[in-house]
Amino acid sequence: MSIGRFWLGELTLDQLVGSSAVVTDAARGGDIAAAHDFMTERSSQLLYPLSFQELIGWDIETHLLVLNTTLGAILVIASYFTALRLHSKPYALLVALLMCSLTPLYWIASYGIVDNVFYAMLPLFALSVVNWCHAKTGRALTFMTLGTGAFVLTRPESIFVVLSVLFVLTWHYLRRYHSPKFLVGVLSISLATVVVGTMVVVSSSSSIRRTVLSRGHISWGLATSANTLFNREGTEFDRMRIRYSDIQIAELLPTDDLSYLMSRDAIAVIKADPLWYLLKIPLRGLALLFPWSYQPWSLPHVLYEGIYTIFLTGGVVLLIRRGGRHMPLQLLLAIPTTIWLFLSVYGIDNDLKHRNGVFVALNLIAPLGYFLVPRSRIVASEGIDRER
Repeated sequence: MSIGRFWLGELTLDQLVGSSAVVTDAARGGDIAAAHDFMTERSSQLLYPLSFQELIGWDIETHLLVLNTTLGAILVIASYFTALRLHSKPYALLVALLMCSLTPLYWIASYGIVDNVFYAMLPLFALSVVNWCHAKTGRALTFMTLGTGAFVLTRPESIFVVLSVLFVLTWHYLRRYHSPKFLVGVLSISLATVVVGTMVVVSSSSSIRRTVLSRGHISWGLATSANTLFNREGTEFDRMRIRYSDIQIAELLPTDDLSYLMSRDAIAVIKADPLWYLLKIPLRGLALLFPWSYQPWSLPHVLYEGIYTIFLTGGVVLLIRRGGRHMPLQLLLAIPTTIWLFLSVYGIDNDLKHRNGVFVALNLIAPLGYFLVPRSRIVASEGIDRER
């Protein structure tokens, strides 16, 4: 791979990511072109593929096996220590076992996709946040800053998770000086200003609008959210993907032009029925978490998914009732909530592969609800202590 050649010094950074490279070797030129396309599309996913196989001398299959096995180990180990920091050893063992039960990860680990780094970094990011909540030292702050930076470099969508965590921290800090009503008002005005300002800037310039709408992530997000709902067996998504593939071949459209066309088509659909578009978001959110209720899976698969997701849902409900007021728990609850909301709005395919990000975060925090002492029992014990 040409990224490995970059580490070896055979390619310059301009040849790897730039568009002005002059290449004489045809094979090498194709390699550079492929790397340039990859780096352009994945410019905000710098921690993957961590391509060192040419430095070491092994083939791509061995590289993926070693890399994804390492990432899987990080996922389980980091989850164990994060859970141990939150509560007890039995809870930490349960969390580690739940991470091992994410069977779709085994399918994903056969391929070189960035999701694996994203999953592995989730518990590391959570651990850095929890450590800082327990000990607000310079060392903990440095660890959290590094963990946040590494997490953001895995996927562009991770910035929403970071922002939600920062929002909870800021909310707790400002509550010392202002009432919740005042903070809600400020938040509402700020969100409205950002939305209106963004719409004005994008609509005021055709070049800016085209630049934004021709981005791959945005175009696919708009297209799927506008044209899919439950996406039973992926049929809605597949039908849309085949349609645009045919258009690209027939009209010889470059990737950016196709993305722009997809975005414009999706916006037209949303404008035609904006109320239905908004209503689909919560419906799609339920489908994302509970696809076993409508997907044509086998009975064992349905039973497994049903028990698994109901267990996590019950844990979240108990967690909110028993410990929702504690800041570290609110911070961790914000992580799966943000991922779930993003996927629901994005309209992504309701495949198990795309639910793993939610489940990694839920596995980390939801079971804690079963381990916390009920609030009524705490109040009763405090009353007995006062009498004594």
